[in-house]
Amino acid sequence: MFQGLSEVRIRLDAMEENIENQGVRLSTLEKAPKYDNQEMIAELRLREEKPWNVIVKGIPEVNDESPENRKKFDLDRVKTFMVALDISLGQPDIRFLYRMGKRESDLSKEKPRMIILGLTDQKLRERILQNAHLARKTSEFKQVYVDPDLTKAQIQDDNEMRKEAAKRSESGNDIWKVKGLRGAGRLVKLRK
Repeated sequence: MFQGLSEVRIRLDAMEENIENQGVRLSTLEKAPKYDNQEMIAELRLREEKPWNVIVKGIPEVNDESPENRKKFDLDRVKTFMVALDISLGQPDIRFLYRMGKRESDLSKEKPRMIILGLTDQKLRERILQNAHLARKTSEFKQVYVDPDLTKAQIQDDNEMRKEAAKRSESGNDIWKVKGLRGAGRLVKLRK
C-alpha cells in the first residue's frame, strides 16, 4: 500500500511540474508581440521597397545653406566612395539619394547623418555590400560603412540574433557568430 502511495506522489509531482511549465509557456506567449494584419501588411510593403537601397554611414556633411549644393556634394562623395569599392556608379544607377533626419546647425559637434542610396539594380546593391570591406584599405574612407537598408523589425531581429550568439558563446565551449549580411544572417557554431 505504501509503495502505491509513493508512486502516486511521484506522478502527482510530475503533473505539478508539467502544469508549472505550461504556465511559463503561456506567460511567454502572452508577452510575445502581437501583430495585426495591418502591421504585417505595412512591414511587408516596407520590405518590398528596401531591397534596392543601401545606407552609407560616415560621409561628412558640407556646411552649405543651399540644399542643391549639399545634394550635389553628397552625390559626388558617394560616387567617389564607390570608386574606392571598385564600382562604377552612374546617374542611371541611382533612383534617389538623401540624408536621414534633420540637419544640425553645428555640423562639427554631430556625427554626419546617414545617406540612403536607392539603386535601380539589386545586383549592383549586392556588389556594393560585398565590396564594402575595400573601404577599410583607403585612408579617405576608412570610417565609412555600408549596410543594407532594413526595416525596424529586421534590425530588431538582427540585434536579437547577435545577443543570442553572445549568450550561447558565454554559456558553452563553442563560439557562436552571426554570419551573412545584416538582416539575412544566421547563427553559426564555431569550435574554440
